[in-house]
Amino acid sequence: MLSRLFGKKPAPDPKPSPQLGMIALKSLEGLTRERIAAAHAKLFPKAPPLAPGPEPKDGDNTVIDFRAGEQLLMLAMMPMPIPQGDIDSACEFSWMWPEAAQAFTEQKAHAIAMCASGSLGSNEIARSASLRALLP
Repeated sequence: MLSRLFGKKPAPDPKPSPQLGMIALKSLEGLTRERIAAAHAKLFPKAPPLAPGPEPKDGDNTVIDFRAGEQLLMLAMMPMPIPQGDIDSACEFSWMWPEAAQAFTEQKAHAIAMCASGSLGSNEIARSASLRALLP
């Protein structure tokens, strides 16, 4: 009834935003650009290969970037566990992974993965799928 009185405005298209994900890790040891790219190629042989970005001149490997076709993917290495408050409710409501809470007690580090805004235009589904492929 109110929409007949006031009319209805169409919802604006959302602006593209970065797609983020977190990977719980037992250690950051051995996570190199080359090993990540090789594992990705083995797990996803039909996906565009990950081309590691240049090594930083200062030797700081806390952020690793990749190109996969037209997409920019980044991993930020964090030498501490995912904060417990961020995972408690996810573990509590995970019906697909009943042992999630126990598995997360073993994490010692994590990585934040991002498919940068602007990659693949505004195709959020394609960017989400690319991010998912970076989080095997």
